[in-house]
Amino acid sequence: MSLPERAVHEALLRDEARLRIALEAGRMGTWSWVVATDVVTWDEQMAARYGMTLDEFTDSFEEFASRIHPDDRVWVEQEIADARRGGHDLAFEHRAVWPDGSVHWIESRGRAVRDSDGVLIGMVGVGIDIDDRKRLEAFALEEAELRVAAAALHYLEEAERIARLGSWHWDADTQLVRVSGELMRMLELPPALTGREFRDALRERAHPDDREELDRVPTEAFGHRERRFATESRMIVGGTVRNVIHRGEIEFGDDGSVLAVRGTAQDVTDRRQAQAELASTKGRLAQERRTVGLLHDTFIRPSFPIVDGYEIGALYAAAGVDTEIGGDWYDAFALLDGRIMLAVGDVSGHGVEAARLMAKLRHATRAYALVDDDMSVVLANLDQFLEQFGDSVQIATLLLVRLDPADGTLELGSAGHLPPLLVGGDGSALLDPRPRPALGSGMIAAAVDLFRTRIEPGSALLLFTDGLLERRDESLDVGFERLRAAQFDPDADADALCRLAVEACLADAPSRDDVCVLALRRFP
Repeated sequence: MSLPERAVHEALLRDEARLRIALEAGRMGTWSWVVATDVVTWDEQMAARYGMTLDEFTDSFEEFASRIHPDDRVWVEQEIADARRGGHDLAFEHRAVWPDGSVHWIESRGRAVRDSDGVLIGMVGVGIDIDDRKRLEAFALEEAELRVAAAALHYLEEAERIARLGSWHWDADTQLVRVSGELMRMLELPPALTGREFRDALRERAHPDDREELDRVPTEAFGHRERRFATESRMIVGGTVRNVIHRGEIEFGDDGSVLAVRGTAQDVTDRRQAQAELASTKGRLAQERRTVGLLHDTFIRPSFPIVDGYEIGALYAAAGVDTEIGGDWYDAFALLDGRIMLAVGDVSGHGVEAARLMAKLRHATRAYALVDDDMSVVLANLDQFLEQFGDSVQIATLLLVRLDPADGTLELGSAGHLPPLLVGGDGSALLDPRPRPALGSGMIAAAVDLFRTRIEPGSALLLFTDGLLERRDESLDVGFERLRAAQFDPDADADALCRLAVEACLADAPSRDDVCVLALRRFP
């Protein structure tokens, strides 16, 4: 061998040594496949990847396939067959089963080899031991799952703390009860007890009057083979009495044996206290509303005069959010000459003071009207009356209507009050009584023209207080339009007309103020 040939040979040997070292370091082997002979050739490192020596490998595809894990074999064979038919490169991971039965991960990579005409003549590739990588991936996955589980446990513990609900679980195999952190805190329990210890701990903490029931409910559930049970008892912990709801679920085996029992204990002390306070409040509200009704009957429910050809009705509805009697009132009475005076008024404020002033104002209205039925004079006198008997912040509105039953003539006078609604066959219309300032202002003069109109047969006049129309965040015009658009039955009596007005205006939003409605109906 010449010197140049020897130098080339030594260089090839060095390159082969380096390649072998690299393959060993990378824990990979090489393989080749020849199309013409269908022979698969491995090197020693490749055979080692499958737990074999090179002498044990028969150079056949069947030998290689037999070493693939059974769960991977079908799709690996399909992957290789597709690469052979299509002449494209390979890259996949699969499990190999060594002769000793151990399972190892291998990454296979292959490249197609073609002749000068582009015809596939074979493939060459490597097999890489990726056991370490797979272990690291498994560790990373397990760590991620543990982090998720830890976060879920944290959120569960926070949820239990917020809900004041603890949980426990008894397992038949271990005979131990595992207790959640919230239940440990709530009932001062250790994290794990035997079933008997858990039962005795609950019984020890239960109020003496509740122990029998706490024992009976789960015992009956076991005896009757019921899956769920629940009971409530008072528990004494740290000298404090707490109301606790106990719930449990029993898991039975096919043979009827008990496999596990899980349950919760929820502290509902605050809820029970709130329910007791609510019940007490409801009782007080009911009593106060009865009182309001009694005051209303005493102060503002008069007896109406009977007038041929006419009917008078009224309705009073207390505010839906206030139990104190308000200053709304109505009245209808006969004058000395046979005409009829109707009145609807509203004193500012609520409570006894407003009710007292309302009663005075109603009686004063009758008294002044019987002395002089000129409504301008009546309003002026009531203005002075309120200045005398009201306080500096109290005002009142008043609408007076005088009816001549003979021909249906109406005279209207208003002191700051809402206009009435005239309901007839042609629809509804608000009248304009030329309002004066409210009573108590000292600005009402006696000589002022009154508004005059006529109530026709089959028509009705509705007088009302502002609680019928007013709503929060809504203009009064919207309330007027709602009332005008109401469908009034022409055959309804006066009381029914009052109810229809209230239903049309307040059915979907109860009033925040008292409501008075007074109806004058002329028979057809």
